[in-house]
Amino acid sequence: MPSSPERRIADRVKQFLDDEKTSPELVREYLNLLLAEQRSIVGQLNKALGFMFLLAALFVLIDVQGVQEVSVGGVKLGNLHFLTALIPVVMVGLFARAAILNVQRSVVNKTYFSLNEHAFPGLYRSDLDTLLVPNLFFVTSEPDAIARSGRMKKVLEAAWITEILVFIALPLAFYVYAYVRIFALLHVTSPLAWISLVLTVALYVLALVVFYEGVED
Repeated sequence: MPSSPERRIADRVKQFLDDEKTSPELVREYLNLLLAEQRSIVGQLNKALGFMFLLAALFVLIDVQGVQEVSVGGVKLGNLHFLTALIPVVMVGLFARAAILNVQRSVVNKTYFSLNEHAFPGLYRSDLDTLLVPNLFFVTSEPDAIARSGRMKKVLEAAWITEILVFIALPLAFYVYAYVRIFALLHVTSPLAWISLVLTVALYVLALVVFYEGVED
């Protein structure tokens, strides 16, 4: 028997539906729980990605506009150059969290569709169940969540691949820019700058591995 995650999910769904204690009401309740979990994960994902953009904007503000201090709750924070070394680390931490959440979202989505396919085949074949699945702020967060066949799916798959590349490339481009500026601001011998760089590279590679595994699954 294949050992792929899809196969395991399908097996567990079948086992759930074959159980004599599994009623139609229980199936519907579980489907509602899966949808609620998807909404929760998508909400967390959008927040993480939104904070990444805000932090990138703050970095540019400090660097390009030469902001020297900010006031938070009446307390002034000066000498913000040290923050430039912290911002990429926080950003890549959010990026890694987004990658982990995306894997969780993929598993929940596949479970939802697999359960629909077996319990409500008419609903599944009509693609009407895809209308209930929450999406990220990306144009096409997952092709199967919009269409499963036809020309539209091919278009969506092409757009989806493009968005994945952008999702990976944009943070990388920012990190390159950020560390050129960080070493210019803090000097190349700054321990803080080097610690920041090592942590960012390590977490970025971890995020890519997690994200790749999620796409492969």
